[in-house]
Amino acid sequence: MYGPGQQTPVHDHMVWGFVGMLRGAELSQRYRANTDGSLIADGEPDRLEPGMVDALLPAEGDIHQVFNAYKDKPSISIHLYGGNIGAVNRHVFDLASGQPKTFISGYSSDLVPNVWDRSASRKT
Repeated sequence: MYGPGQQTPVHDHMVWGFVGMLRGAELSQRYRANTDGSLIADGEPDRLEPGMVDALLPAEGDIHQVFNAYKDKPSISIHLYGGNIGAVNRHVFDLASGQPKTFISGYSSDLVPNVWDRSASRKT
């Protein structure tokens, strides 16, 4: 779920994935490397509306930034990944330099233990 006006940093996934839009709308701006190593927008943002599905494929370039298309209401999407996203080394990127910073996604539930969650090892 993306809150009103919420957006992600520029990031990758390192595994294939599908994003299905349930409610609201999201904008996904893809990026590619420029000749100087910086990242530049790769076309116009894609708009995902309810019922639409977007594919993320590392081999085709999965660096992107996602925005809730609405400033006044949440948007909800369902994500399916080809690996345990809580154990995959991923990257956020600086647009000007293209430099990656490694991270592992965490899980939002502290109530249900997840023995596969590797994000805590990155926080130390």
